[in-house]
Amino acid sequence: MKTFESFLAPQFDAYLIYRLGLGYLPSSYKRYLLTFDRYLIETKAGWPELLETSFFLNFRAALTLEPQSINQTI
Repeated sequence: MKTFESFLAPQFDAYLIYRLGLGYLPSSYKRYLLTFDRYLIETKAGWPELLETSFFLNFRAALTLEPQSINQTI
């Protein structure tokens, strides 16, 4: 199973554990978080970039998915 590698990896893991505690299956959420995690690594983003609106606009533009899947990922 793939693991998170970006600087947000601990927060992603904690979120999945939290959702599991609520009774949700983490598989669908993990797929979306892995997509974002991969983008963070590719862009070498840190906290300063996450505070910029353009970062998320560029992330949305980089997704090659159907519009519904883009909305779910974001």
